[in-house]
Amino acid sequence: MTTDSGATVARPTVVLLVGQLCDESVFADQAAALGNIADVDVQRVTSESVEHAVKHVLDSQTGPMALVGFSLGGIVALSCALRAPDRISHLGLICANPHAPRPEQLTLWRRWRDLVTRERFGAVVDEVVQAMLRPGVDDRFRLLARAMAEVAGPEEFLNQLTLQETRTSLVDDLGTITAPTLIMGGANDPLCPPEYQRVIAAGIKAADLHIQPGAGHLLPWERGAEVTANLVRLLETPSAVPHSAIRRDTET
Repeated sequence: MTTDSGATVARPTVVLLVGQLCDESVFADQAAALGNIADVDVQRVTSESVEHAVKHVLDSQTGPMALVGFSLGGIVALSCALRAPDRISHLGLICANPHAPRPEQLTLWRRWRDLVTRERFGAVVDEVVQAMLRPGVDDRFRLLARAMAEVAGPEEFLNQLTLQETRTSLVDDLGTITAPTLIMGGANDPLCPPEYQRVIAAGIKAADLHIQPGAGHLLPWERGAEVTANLVRLLETPSAVPHSAIRRDTET
């Protein structure tokens, strides 16, 4: 891309962080569309702590990035924006959760961990997939979600459970985030309900909130076109952190 002055503008970098027991396919449509205007890196969350996950994301790029996280990836994305605001030009949060784990969640995760260690990962996948899906969702999403979980596998899942069990509330720190922020959620999301998204939007000054009627947790699939369009608009929003560098051409 060149400007009228003959400068070449580097494409912005967009990092997409997928959710628990998800693989890169959850962002397939968004990655393909954003690839026309940006360098896109889709990453899984495989670390055992938020701290290590944040370090992995920040170390994966050399400069500023637009960071988008879905579900568990949204928790990591929020944490990156809080830890290194000078590195995050734009923030996208899809079906994210800013709260600490609830006691009943910790109990459920301990049971899942026990099942996995007893080689009953398939039974856990059934429960996780069922929890992701709203009533009446297309059966193809169930099949796709199961396929993603099998790709992620039991070891990655156990790491994610450790991260989930040790994360803390981010609510009190949301006001320090200044990057343009897109927040999306499904009105019928059973895991990260609209109330969670409204809490995030209330805390971040530059937040743009979109709750999708009739949609559940798997928003990048259920409302793929809307998610993509909103992400494109997010990248077009001016940011105090430059998300593209300008370098002069040396060739004539």
